[in-house]
Amino acid sequence: MRFKISFFILFISFLIKAQQLEFQYAGQQLNVYNSLFNDIPLFTQNFDDQVSSAISFTPFTIGGQAYNTLFVSTNGFLTLGQATSSTNYNPISQAPGMPVIAPFACNLESTNNNARVSYQIVTGFNNVPNCIIVQWQNVRRVGMQGESFSFQAKLNFTSVIWPGIEFIYGDYSSVNSTQTPIEIGIRIGTSSQGTAFQNIQVNNGQAWVPEQFGTSINASCLFPSATGSTGVPPSGMTHRWFLLYNNFVPNPNSSPICNQNGNVVIYSNHDGGTLNINCDQNIPNLKIGISTYEPVIVNISGAFVGNVTEVLYAGFNSSQNNNHCGLGNITTSISGVNPSLVQILTAPPLDYFPDHQNGQAYQSGLMVGVSGQCDTLYQAGGGNTPDETVAYFINAFGGSLRFHHTSYNCWTTEIYDLSEGGTCCTDPFYTTPIWDIAISNDTSICFGESVNPMLLFNNNGIGPFTYSWTFEGQEVSQQAGFAFTPSASGLACLTVTDANADTLTECMYIEVNPLPIAAFTASDTLLCSNEVLTLNNQSAPQLGLYTTWLLDGQALSNQTNVTFSPNAPGVYDITLIVNSTAGCSDTLILNNYITVLDTPLAAFDFSPEVLQVGDQSIQLTDATLGQVDSWLWSVNFGNNTETSTQQNPEFSIPNNTSNEFSIVLQVTNQAGCTSSATSIIGIFENATLFIPNAFTPDGNELNQYFQIEGNKIDPSDFSLQIFNRWGELIFESENIEIGWNGYYGPNNASAQSGIYTYQVRYRFDGMQESKTIRGHFSLLR
Repeated sequence: MRFKISFFILFISFLIKAQQLEFQYAGQQLNVYNSLFNDIPLFTQNFDDQVSSAISFTPFTIGGQAYNTLFVSTNGFLTLGQATSSTNYNPISQAPGMPVIAPFACNLESTNNNARVSYQIVTGFNNVPNCIIVQWQNVRRVGMQGESFSFQAKLNFTSVIWPGIEFIYGDYSSVNSTQTPIEIGIRIGTSSQGTAFQNIQVNNGQAWVPEQFGTSINASCLFPSATGSTGVPPSGMTHRWFLLYNNFVPNPNSSPICNQNGNVVIYSNHDGGTLNINCDQNIPNLKIGISTYEPVIVNISGAFVGNVTEVLYAGFNSSQNNNHCGLGNITTSISGVNPSLVQILTAPPLDYFPDHQNGQAYQSGLMVGVSGQCDTLYQAGGGNTPDETVAYFINAFGGSLRFHHTSYNCWTTEIYDLSEGGTCCTDPFYTTPIWDIAISNDTSICFGESVNPMLLFNNNGIGPFTYSWTFEGQEVSQQAGFAFTPSASGLACLTVTDANADTLTECMYIEVNPLPIAAFTASDTLLCSNEVLTLNNQSAPQLGLYTTWLLDGQALSNQTNVTFSPNAPGVYDITLIVNSTAGCSDTLILNNYITVLDTPLAAFDFSPEVLQVGDQSIQLTDATLGQVDSWLWSVNFGNNTETSTQQNPEFSIPNNTSNEFSIVLQVTNQAGCTSSATSIIGIFENATLFIPNAFTPDGNELNQYFQIEGNKIDPSDFSLQIFNRWGELIFESENIEIGWNGYYGPNNASAQSGIYTYQVRYRFDGMQESKTIRGHFSLLR
């Protein structure tokens, strides 16, 4: 049974960094599957996830480049020029730029002792190699017990027979119903996109549906076949790809001038004729090469004919009735220059050995004439390829190629000016610089910011150029660089098109990070100067933010939430700045947000200053700083407590009062702000203890120290400790004569105004045990 569909394959020009599929699938044919005979084994019996060493073969052209080595993966695909990963059975994710040919790429393993992966190089006429066949025999998808199938990949070389690729499928048995994605197709170029292959699933009992091979050229195919009874290809199913030259051939360099400083010009055709060369350009040390199959009459003239130093004819020079140009049965002649400069050689040795086998260098090794093509990959039809022609004359002359004018048909009456140049710049001794571009690197911005993608360099291309920037597939600019404000993350790609309509594309990823939102609340917005305020950060997101608080524009804290006491009465602005880990920020400023009211500073005096045993009363005198609206005195005599709301009350001392009693004054102003002062009065023969409620170390010689005073205090049983609002000990003294001057730490830093805590341990003379009291006082600057 034979099933055949006609097909055509298109060749697309290849450029580094641009994905190009050189082969396009178009048809299938049902043949008899033949296992390889006299093949060379690569892997046998038990194998899994292995890659062969390099296999050398006649150069195979793919992507406009000839490869002479391939590497075989046990996982159903092969690569050209570079080994694949032994642990990666996905052909798409192989190294960029590596051609991949995948007849049945999957995670495969050997089925039994008859399993093997092997290859065979097939030769034809005169034992010339014409193809290589790689075979996977008796393999299965990993873990699929009982499953077994075979397939082959065949590469027809670009020399003796028409180049192409075939996938040939053998017997399938016991195909497991489990669906397994496989990759089938050809990848050429640097693309790692899934469109370079098609994802086929093996479904037991289901027909294969038409799938698309390639990336951009529409062509339907049945793969492996709709005729497989169990959803697998019938034995002998062959799928073919061919390389054609008539459409979309690689664009050879056909510039009129190859090298402005070159001194070698070449004229070549097949039919010969009359070649009229006008030396209208001043080219020092000019050397002229001529190659034809049939004879040619060469006439050289012009203003700069005296620059000619050598003329060389090298071709078949056939005078055996090959008279397509109507010249008669003649041989080649050259006139217009000194005969001593002329040399006519009939079919001389070429002495040039290219990698390809498309011209006479491979067949006869002689210079016999040309086919008029500029493409080295084109079969020269018995003539010399353009690289062979140029190689011969550069070897003969030295120097460098200025231009090569090649054609097939007769030269007649036209005049060829040197200034017009030629039609082909194929030169085996000159490496064309690789066209390369680079754009801005991947970047990260914050929402609302602009980004400036740009072309950083464009090397070795052929101008003029056009540009097309796209963002997420939509064109956004036709300039080499531009600015825009994306609203979301995405891929920005620049496609540069040169004068030959070839393209290069580079992409950059733009990450657009969201902005944080600054927000906060306060525990109170109206407070007294001796009260504590807490600012609560309620910004979003709650995690991953760096925080800066400002109070009236001055740095306050970097904590997430901050607790503090304002330094002085007034109205304050609060600023919160939040920064995300991506560097995006938001600022919230609430002007006049906090109002701090003045608070009176409670203080009092008493008389007599020293209470003696037998004193009957004590006079208390208000010494508070600041406006006061009300007073509340509390005197604790031990057994009872007496109070008064007078400003300067007098209290009687009960007869049963112990050795000491305490006095507390609490004052309140019209705003409701309060403060208090405490003193312990001893009645032990002039024993007293006085603790101030504030001091002002401002350098005016008054009230410069926070110091405990009193009478009859045992100096051996005294200590004073002072703590800041965070509970940190900042001062300590065991000498009642030494008080705190308002400075602390090893650097003697000035303490800020605010509320501080004291702790005093003391013992009056005659007391059995010491006592400890705690309280608060204010530091004012």
